[in-house]
Amino acid sequence: MTPTLWIVLVVVVLGLGAYVWVQQSATPSKPTRPATGGSDDLASLGLSEVRPATEPRVENASPPETSSRPPAPSSSPDPPPRQPEPALISTVSKARAKPSEPDDAFMRQDSPLWTDNADAIQPLLRSLAVSLGGGVAVLRHDDDAYAIDALIGVPGVRTPKPLKADAHPLHQVPQDTVLSILGPESRRALRYYADPEAAVGQAVARALAEPPARRVLLVADVPPDEEELSDDALALIARYGDLLAALSHLDDANSETGDAPPPDEEASDEETTSASSSDGEETEDATRASDDAPETSDEDASSHDDSVLPRAVVIQRQLDAAKEADHPLAFGLVTLAAADAVLRGDPERVAKAEADLRERLEGEAVCAVEPFGDLLLGVFLHASADDALAWAAALADTEPPLLVGLVPSVTEDPDAIRAAATEALEEAYHQGGGLSVASA
Repeated sequence: MTPTLWIVLVVVVLGLGAYVWVQQSATPSKPTRPATGGSDDLASLGLSEVRPATEPRVENASPPETSSRPPAPSSSPDPPPRQPEPALISTVSKARAKPSEPDDAFMRQDSPLWTDNADAIQPLLRSLAVSLGGGVAVLRHDDDAYAIDALIGVPGVRTPKPLKADAHPLHQVPQDTVLSILGPESRRALRYYADPEAAVGQAVARALAEPPARRVLLVADVPPDEEELSDDALALIARYGDLLAALSHLDDANSETGDAPPPDEEASDEETTSASSSDGEETEDATRASDDAPETSDEDASSHDDSVLPRAVVIQRQLDAAKEADHPLAFGLVTLAAADAVLRGDPERVAKAEADLRERLEGEAVCAVEPFGDLLLGVFLHASADDALAWAAALADTEPPLLVGLVPSVTEDPDAIRAAATEALEEAYHQGGGLSVASA
């Protein structure tokens, strides 16, 4: 190799060396990586072992919660956002709005009967009306009218007008605490109903207290499609009447309201009974209960509605008359076997059927015939037990078929007499008609 080539080779080597040195001086040197050690060496550096990722990394993705434990406190100066606290649940119920008064209830708040306890009277009357499935009214006699102080169970009622007391059938109800069964004319006079004849099937009334207390009547009724009031229902009405009287102001009010003694007070000592027919029919002459009983004029008899007298009073009068005249007495309840079908017909048909039934009850031994319900007549006979049985057997053998419940010889208890006759009448119904005699 020539000297020239050696010189060129040396120059190239020196140029490469200078170039490498300049490049190393411009690039910072990387720190020397320590030798890989165990997990303890990583922990001393604040690191941990990692595994290679098998899925692409998602930026800003929140890691799934794997534990219900709260996260460890962060070392960041900004505290994590607090979760909203659940709203507190109140254990105190809010006061409910008072329900509106039903449109079948009316209470006179200014009534002198309940100046401070009307709120107690209304639910009492409501419970009675619901128990009966009908209507209940409280009527207070005031001068020449009956003020309607309470009315429950009458649809569409607003402020009912007073009923005129003059010649009103309710004015004939005795002022005592015995229930009176109202006859057809009396039921039609319950004008707080828009159509009493269509709305009322049976009605009873009783005074809350005897004189000299105010004359206040409790009237309860059931619609025609309801069953006739049972003895239990009648007893319930009487108990409600006692409770209503205890809650009402029934002191002597004659000087305040000008109440006159009811007409039944003047007639209570009369010993006459009327062989009356259904309301609207001609009545027969009154039969005197004793020879020395005072006579009653036709005018007086027509002004008195015997259909509203309590049935116990009617029976007691006949008992007293028979005892005074020393006559045996028998009692029977009589109705048509097809009474239910007839009562579903028009009123004219019912009136004719009752008139026909009354004619069939005529007889020499019959001393009185009294209404005891719709198409139900009570017959009193001045006859021995054997004669009464013969009369009832002949009657039951006539057409159309009848149901006859007979008590051949009555006792001294009017309620027991009526109960025995009712039981016998039910027995006649279950046996398919005819005569059934009450057991001794």
